[in-house]
Amino acid sequence: MPQIWYTVRKKIGDIRGTLPSGVQGPFFNDEFGDVYGSIYVLSADGFTYQELKDNADRVRQMLLKVKDVNKVQIFGAQDEKLWVEISQKRLAQLGLDFNQVIAQLGQQNAVESAGAITAPTDYVQVRVGGQFNTVEELERFPIRANGASFKLGDIATIKRAYIDPPQVKVHHQGKEVIALGISMAKGGDIIEMGKALDKSVEAIRAELPAGLEMHQFQNQAKVVSTSVSEFVHVLIEAVVVVLAVSFISLGLH
Repeated sequence: MPQIWYTVRKKIGDIRGTLPSGVQGPFFNDEFGDVYGSIYVLSADGFTYQELKDNADRVRQMLLKVKDVNKVQIFGAQDEKLWVEISQKRLAQLGLDFNQVIAQLGQQNAVESAGAITAPTDYVQVRVGGQFNTVEELERFPIRANGASFKLGDIATIKRAYIDPPQVKVHHQGKEVIALGISMAKGGDIIEMGKALDKSVEAIRAELPAGLEMHQFQNQAKVVSTSVSEFVHVLIEAVVVVLAVSFISLGLH
């Protein structure tokens, strides 16, 4: 299957150049078959959403080190964006064209390769500086039009916020949380992985700041262990019944 998906990616990639201008993608998702047998949720009390995301990333790195863990996927985390709200009234007062402002922003924030330096032991990509790193830098960005220069902050309100509409959200016991889904490596033992996760999660909980809680939302290892125990119990009962019937039958004859 991996080779088939790779071939599909290549063939679709070959037609990118034939798509109309402005088309985004195509995008690929060849991991939809992953099964997350164990899911944990992180909830925070007294923390900002960004602090919750940072702790979720840190917990994810710890869980990746557990035996038989193949991948740890984060669900419910919202991406942060910079919102630039341009005042049409202010544009009209200054005689600026909205499209000119957008074009100048796009040119400044474009990320393009400036070449590369090839050394005997290394290959270094060269990139031109000038990207925006803070909100303040974006507010000070000069807009030039009609022979005059203005700051972007003079005509727009710039703020940090999360995407709207939001991506998939996860709730647990009435709280918005971030979930971490854990998939098992090929050939792994789900029960042994569950035991290893229990030990690791216990250590992780001890390191979490006060007010940050980690709960298990789904435990496939426990379900499998219970099913195996029930099967063994039923098998023993069946063997006992068969032996009892056999002994009774032999005794009667």
